[in-house]
Amino acid sequence: MTPEMWVILGVFLGLGAGILLASTRPEYRVRAIRALSRSVGLAIPVELESSIRNRVLGRRRGGIVGAMVGGLIAAAVLELWTIPSTLASVLLPAGVFAGVAVGVAIAALRYSRRLTDEQPRFARAVVVKFSDFIAPLEHWGARACVILAVVLLAFSIAWGASKPHASIPSALALAGVLTAAAVIFLLLFETLGRRIVGRGSPSASPTELAWDDALRSTAVRDLASAPIALALYAVIAALLELPPTFGMDYGLHNIILNVSMIVLIYGAAALTVVYVITKPQRHFLRRQWPELVAQTAQPHAANAVSPRPTDAEG
Repeated sequence: MTPEMWVILGVFLGLGAGILLASTRPEYRVRAIRALSRSVGLAIPVELESSIRNRVLGRRRGGIVGAMVGGLIAAAVLELWTIPSTLASVLLPAGVFAGVAVGVAIAALRYSRRLTDEQPRFARAVVVKFSDFIAPLEHWGARACVILAVVLLAFSIAWGASKPHASIPSALALAGVLTAAAVIFLLLFETLGRRIVGRGSPSASPTELAWDDALRSTAVRDLASAPIALALYAVIAALLELPPTFGMDYGLHNIILNVSMIVLIYGAAALTVVYVITKPQRHFLRRQWPELVAQTAQPHAANAVSPRPTDAEG
């Protein structure tokens, strides 16, 4: 790994450590839960503020620690594996995204809520599904990105096999590693995400149950980001180095690379517009709590939550 990349990694680790320290400050905690409140469209009742704050901070800290560990693991791999600097700049952020997903998943799975015998218990009248917690745009987007990476990798291998004297480039190895990682994290997203959704959620009020849905949906969406990022980095690695290594004309390679970059840029812009319009972070709210009205103007005001989708137990 080049000295410049070590500097970048050092700055990143320093920022991560700084954020972890800042998370101990009360004002940081307030900003964190208010930001999530605005994002998911739920107000935060005073009686739930402490428990929500602890879960939000646990998720953030898990993601930051995971990102730092993922970055260090990627740096260690780069020290043992000599690859071009352009490809090294792809592997490092890929490790960070993978680390975030693992850290968030661990934080979500560690959470446990117990109610006392005196507290009422609210349960759903219907069984929730995985699709209730993540929008199709993100769910199928993760699958589509991984499929694209697999198809491009298969094409690259077939192209190389047609060239008898072509050596296996480091770009192909990196694309293979990132594609395999994307497939693994897609499977983790599908399995751990369903485990997070399927866990029991004992709640003393419909409001608490709605917030539990919000936090579980956020964790599932964080998991989806890893296969998307890893697959796209695998595609980038392949587009950067594979064609010229396998004997493709540089002019044709530049055309393919430029067209691919334009497609990625305009595709990202289009997805951003769709994201802003559809608000996938509130997908769970539309599916589980259609009668709720977002109360983001006063984040600490009590939510007026109708108990229609839930039943009180004993």
